[in-house]
Amino acid sequence: MHAAGDSLLDALLRSVAHPALRTEAVAVARALGRVYAGPGQVGLSAGNALDALHIADLAAQGLARVEVYPRPTVAVFSFGSALLHAGDLPAPGRCFDAASPMLQALLSGCGIESLAWPALAHEPARIDAALGDALDSFDVVLFTATAAAAETLLARLPRLGVAMPIAGSDAPRAWRSARARLLWLQAQPLALQAQFNGWVRPLLAALQYLQRDRADAASA
Repeated sequence: MHAAGDSLLDALLRSVAHPALRTEAVAVARALGRVYAGPGQVGLSAGNALDALHIADLAAQGLARVEVYPRPTVAVFSFGSALLHAGDLPAPGRCFDAASPMLQALLSGCGIESLAWPALAHEPARIDAALGDALDSFDVVLFTATAAAAETLLARLPRLGVAMPIAGSDAPRAWRSARARLLWLQAQPLALQAQFNGWVRPLLAALQYLQRDRADAASA
């Protein structure tokens, strides 16, 4: 990743509030993979991802619930008038949206249940409504766009108060609103996977206060 990309990612990670604004209590039996937020115990401290042995230790103490950091809320969009939805009939000059399902699968692998919209035409009103609402409602907003949609997005984003610098060919455009972290990812599968591993995974980890360094998060 280029130095400019590193600087932008560092800014996103530094935007996470410390200490955490809140925690939540979940059933011990359902806490696998959640990030521990309770007081330090033998072999367990805040920031640890709970594994099966942690669950057993907590249950052996007679605990029914455990304090964890909340999962971040994530919205997923694909923009492009040429995009088809699963089940549509093939049509000349159009292609099926693969980026959004891939992003949902990658997020699910991180334990994140995202909210995804059907592929949206790159019409100004649709872009303004979709991204405008998401910026006020979600912790992370991820989107991809066809080449034809990119020009419309670049024209509309400043009207939403979004300035998204290009950090380098291997880094996404990224921006921070009062609540959301917005990342414009490449739609090509290999590039999307690389950007997800290099940018989205570390951000999700930081938002859950997971005690792992960026290199570990990117290789997970």
